[in-house]
Amino acid sequence: MRRILWGRATSSNVMKAIWTLEELQLPYERIDVGGSFGRTDTADYRAMNPTGLVPTLQEDDFMLWESNAICRYLCHAHAPHSKLWPQEPHARANVDRWMDAQQTLLNRPIGVVFWGLVRTPPDQRDMAAIEQGIKDAAQVAPGTRLLDIACGPGFVASSGRARGATAWGLDFSPAMLAVARARDTMVRFDEGDAEVLPYADAAYDAVVANFGIHHVPRPLFALREAHRVLCEGGRVAFSFWGDPRENIAWKLVFDAVARHGDRTATQSPAPGGGFGTEAQCADALAEAGFAECTTRLVRATWRHRDAQALLAALQAGTARMAAMLQAQRPEAIDAIAGDIAAKAERYRDADGIAVPIAAVIASGVRH
Repeated sequence: MRRILWGRATSSNVMKAIWTLEELQLPYERIDVGGSFGRTDTADYRAMNPTGLVPTLQEDDFMLWESNAICRYLCHAHAPHSKLWPQEPHARANVDRWMDAQQTLLNRPIGVVFWGLVRTPPDQRDMAAIEQGIKDAAQVAPGTRLLDIACGPGFVASSGRARGATAWGLDFSPAMLAVARARDTMVRFDEGDAEVLPYADAAYDAVVANFGIHHVPRPLFALREAHRVLCEGGRVAFSFWGDPRENIAWKLVFDAVARHGDRTATQSPAPGGGFGTEAQCADALAEAGFAECTTRLVRATWRHRDAQALLAALQAGTARMAAMLQAQRPEAIDAIAGDIAAKAERYRDADGIAVPIAAVIASGVRH
């Protein structure tokens, strides 16, 4: 039997099918389609998958699309005793519940946040849509008591208030808080430490952090504090950048600075931080006391005209990395940019450079 998985490896839905095939040790070949590879709108592909999406599984003359269906089929047809999809009804129902919740509950808001913050230049971001995606992941509704930690200029907290929540924002930076307070006088913005929150136990229904956890020196402490201030049934939701091994845009810069500059030139903590993998994040959520923990590594491609444009975007849209780059000597910056340009050539296509990038979206519930 010839087994083919149609779909680009950078698609999160294709990744699910790849993971299942690898875990079950089933032989297969994969053909890149979708995204920059195209071909999904051709008559031949639409005959296999009328949605024009990826992935599609082909086993001889049998075609199957929809990633969760593919995972279940592979287990049922080729590994009926696998623990990935147990036969015991309660265990199988639990697996099905979380597979479907990922698609119906988390996929849309996660996609909005990731595409808005990772795939879109800072000056073109739809912050209202991004903030709503964070709120949807945290299940913010009218009457929700919402705390936005590492709130920066307060966009997420303001969005929560607009949806009927009673919102607070917290940040360690007086400069950021000044911007937030000038933007929105209806939200209370406090200066404080995410690792030692200045709030009472069980004071909030939802705690969110929009790409802020990676700025906290000890993320586990921040998660424990989030757990403490959440009420029973309260939810935490946050996003953070993936490890540089997955986050190639970051790796290009880190490696170039290591070769031509000084990663310790700034007095601020090193860029990155936080958790490097979904497993580390899940362990930390559980250790902090959360249940119903979900984590998901989302991969995408970040497009820029050239390495200079990539460097400019990182300088404009990041905090610690921007500080690290700003602290480099002028002659080092030229060498760093040249190094990035040389190494980024492997990611060049007809439209510029297409650099792999990754982030993790996570949530948990206090029981």
